Amino acid sequence: MGSQSRRFSGPSWLLAGVLCLSAPMANAISYSDDFDSGVIDPGWWTATAEGGSTLEAVNGRIEMTQGSGGFAAMGLVPPVSGDFTATVDYTLLGWPAANLERVVLNAFYSPTEQLAIERISDPQYDPTRVGEVYLTDFTGQGILGTPTTDLAGRLRLERIGDTVQGAYWNGAGWSVIGTFSQAGEGGRDRLIGFGIFSPSPVSGIKVAFDNFELNPVPLPGTLPLLLAGLAAAGLRLRKRAGRSA
Repeated sequence: MGSQSRRFSGPSWLLAGVLCLSAPMANAISYSDDFDSGVIDPGWWTATAEGGSTLEAVNGRIEMTQGSGGFAAMGLVPPVSGDFTATVDYTLLGWPAANLERVVLNAFYSPTEQLAIERISDPQYDPTRVGEVYLTDFTGQGILGTPTTDLAGRLRLERIGDTVQGAYWNGAGWSVIGTFSQAGEGGRDRLIGFGIFSPSPVSGIKVAFDNFELNPVPLPGTLPLLLAGLAAAGLRLRKRAGRSA
């Protein structure tokens, strides 16, 4: 089930102070979806499957199959502005060797300006020529990849200011593949989504996605201000307690 969280605790006057101090943040909520409800919430998601591909919410996740053409994808409805971190789990349920399929977490701005972290099967991007690779495909940067044997994992896109990074979870931490920076990137509204597609589809490809998360990242100038405000609020609380003792 999808959820948006804005969690605070403490007296109401402190809550009001926190909200005022944190106002400069463009995105003040976090969104997550574990898809356990078996329903794709149209208020948050646009689901698309073309060319014989399929997409369904089953088994507590989103399962996609590649058709003879086209693609399957889930796109978050509201655009994302400012700093963000987007992550999603994937599992390869059907994955023939060298199938040319691409499993993608994408931040879309225009058809020619997309930022993607991918798990693919394509020998041309693998120095070992096996073809199983994590890669980033950032417009203006080119494609960077690293070989893998993972059949399941987690993908991440993160934007801080004008810099975007694509990474995958290696079991102990995030391995960054590509970093991309351009003037004005931080001011662009991007659409976040995930899915599968192939330039030359083969039969038997099926992929599951789960545990999508989208979180705002505190702006560098905002976090110190917030901490200072909380310190001042705490001092006022201690003085009040002293007067009532």
